[in-house]
Amino acid sequence: MNIVKELYRITQDIDQLLNQSIVQSNRADVLTNVQSLLDEREVLMKKLHTPVSNEDKELGQSLLLLDKQIQKRMNELFNKVKLDMKLVKKQKTSNQKYLNPYKNIANFDGTFLDKKK
Repeated sequence: MNIVKELYRITQDIDQLLNQSIVQSNRADVLTNVQSLLDEREVLMKKLHTPVSNEDKELGQSLLLLDKQIQKRMNELFNKVKLDMKLVKKQKTSNQKYLNPYKNIANFDGTFLDKKK
């Protein structure tokens, strides 16, 4: 099969995966599938040489458009994951503060500080 056509098919598969509704429960599976498709695509891109026919050039142009859409969706997904990580970290620290509220308070009770020289 033509390498450009195979690249286009894989890129469409990635686009379809990212177009489906991605919730927290299926996000790991989607990311795993996207990563495997990106790995396949990387191997094909290394084999790619300059396009010979007009059809290859047209597919290449549509590949660039699809790639921009994929990049945009991947950035949105990355930002969602980053936000979830921040929320988990915040929840963890809030939970620790709730369990031990006096952990970070400096304890100077019972000490006498003499200011005379």
